Amino acid sequence: MFDNTPPTGRIETRDAHDVVAIDRRFDVPVAELWSHLTVSDRTARWIGPWQGDASTGPIDVTWTAEDGSPVEQLRVLTCQRPSLLVVETVGDDPWHLELSVEELPGSRSLLTLRQRLSDTVQPSTVGGGWEFYLDRLAAAVAGREPQPFGGYDDTVERHYSGLDAAAGRTDSDAGEGGTETDGSGTGGASDGSSAGSAHVGQLDLTDLRAQVTGVVLTPGDPGFAEEVAAFNLGVVHSPAVVVGAASTSDVAAAVRFAAAHSLPLRVQATGHGAFVAATDGLMITTRRLAAVDVNPHTRIATIGAGQKWRAVHAAAAPFGLTPIPGSSPDVGAVGYTLGGGLGPLSRSHGFTSDWVRSFTVVDGEGAVLEASAVSNVDLFWALRGGKGGLGIVTEMQLELALLPTVYGGSIFFAEEHIEAVLRGWLDWTETASDDVTTSVAIMRLPPLEFIPEPLRGRTVVNLRFAYPGTDDEGARLAAPLRALAPAVIDAVGPLPTYQLGTIHNDPDQPGAVWDRGMMLSFADQEFAGELLRHVGAGIHSPFVSCEIRHLGGRTAIDVPEGSAVGGRSGAFTLILLGVDPTLFDSVLPEAADAAIEDIEKWVSPETTINFAGAIHSEREFASAWPHDIFDRLAEVRQRYDPQRVFAFGPLVDA
Repeated sequence: MFDNTPPTGRIETRDAHDVVAIDRRFDVPVAELWSHLTVSDRTARWIGPWQGDASTGPIDVTWTAEDGSPVEQLRVLTCQRPSLLVVETVGDDPWHLELSVEELPGSRSLLTLRQRLSDTVQPSTVGGGWEFYLDRLAAAVAGREPQPFGGYDDTVERHYSGLDAAAGRTDSDAGEGGTETDGSGTGGASDGSSAGSAHVGQLDLTDLRAQVTGVVLTPGDPGFAEEVAAFNLGVVHSPAVVVGAASTSDVAAAVRFAAAHSLPLRVQATGHGAFVAATDGLMITTRRLAAVDVNPHTRIATIGAGQKWRAVHAAAAPFGLTPIPGSSPDVGAVGYTLGGGLGPLSRSHGFTSDWVRSFTVVDGEGAVLEASAVSNVDLFWALRGGKGGLGIVTEMQLELALLPTVYGGSIFFAEEHIEAVLRGWLDWTETASDDVTTSVAIMRLPPLEFIPEPLRGRTVVNLRFAYPGTDDEGARLAAPLRALAPAVIDAVGPLPTYQLGTIHNDPDQPGAVWDRGMMLSFADQEFAGELLRHVGAGIHSPFVSCEIRHLGGRTAIDVPEGSAVGGRSGAFTLILLGVDPTLFDSVLPEAADAAIEDIEKWVSPETTINFAGAIHSEREFASAWPHDIFDRLAEVRQRYDPQRVFAFGPLVDA
């Protein structure tokens, strides 16, 4: 390929048709890119000029990069300037093409090209040709001279041949057709909408089973449902095959199998990161990799990919040590840390990933690597905050803090005090010590037995507090917050760090959940007023919780060697949660959209991947990191997963 851009083609299903979809990012604004797609003088540079009036009939396009410069008639079906262009050829066996343009942060643009596949067309018949033309477009946009066709490299051929097999379209059942010329990891489908493994039953799993000491299961096998079960019961996975890895070598064998058969590959540890069902490909579960070992002399914990924070706390506590964990002790330590990690000690101790000292990781070719400050340094940089698409981490070494206790806990206030507490807390954060981490959650608690009686079935506001210092100083720092309103429950006090999970008291049992997360650039009294219109006292809200966490302090300071964490510029996180599955499809999304529209001026253009939730567009995906980190992550992913085996990136709406 002319500009060495890795192929991004994938199979989607739209209106009951298979389509090949290809993404390209451009460092120009949307309006500039749109002109290269629609203005004849500019299309002439990369695909060819056109003549005619699209409003009255077909236009004539001259394909100047083709032998003989053939002329073809196209009918413009949709033209929504500057975001959507849909065209179709005139004549027998027409092909249908859609070009959508989306704005990205930093005055950049995303172009997604989709061509509908007829019954006689393979992905490899059209994919390589469009990669060639998109290379020419990239050159034209950048002011370079587009190059003539010089053949496809092996990467392109392997990628689209893999899509042929994934879609069940081979030479034996698909003929020639498509354009005039002739997955899956970062940027690939993560929702199972591709047909990737629908045909895995045709594969021989004998060798894979022989190499794996754990389990290899397919749908219908005893234990399959339990193996793929997510913590979020609203997500029911049904991959074509699951490998329950019992060792790093099991993971490596599964990755090599997926790569050899062009199967999109996903990984699940404790299942807390599940937002949408995987319905194809190969899934690796790592919960059997549950080792945890603490060296009290080096203060390093070695943690398996399937282990939860609860076990790490238990192993560290006898030595007066603690990890810098997430809010829930039931969440997997490794998966959480790969996304950066913001917990109850974030302002005083930073992102959890800042404390990682090394990873053991299996790359996209099945090789086992060590990533640290002295080995595979670029991969180490990326794994500390880049989350996925880089490899499968089977073990990490995490530095622990010498911190046996904190002054912390939570205070519950009644519904009538929601406004006073939120406004008072926001004022308090303006001068808060960097050593104090706090958050506020407006909660509508169900009438369930496990909820303490004073809170059961009530709407409350919960203020969380953690200070890693003396009890006297902690009490002094918490005093202004205690004074905001009378408490229903005040559970702030001396707290062993192995009980940090009681500060947030996140659920430890599986259940259905919907969420929408974001970061705030700032928050003031005007913000409070707008938010309270949606979640305040007396409001009928579908959200069981609206949580705001105060950032800054150490979260704003990167490690000396740098890391891929996104969101260091954020002042707060905000997350909206729902638990009623009947509201997931429309009520919760619509309520969230309305709230976000009203607080838009406070919402940061950048977030952090662990708080991003289900990502449905390239723009949402890119917003999880500063654009320079996002671009560098793409380069590292390509280096360590050249075949794009790992399914990670925007979800594809079928």
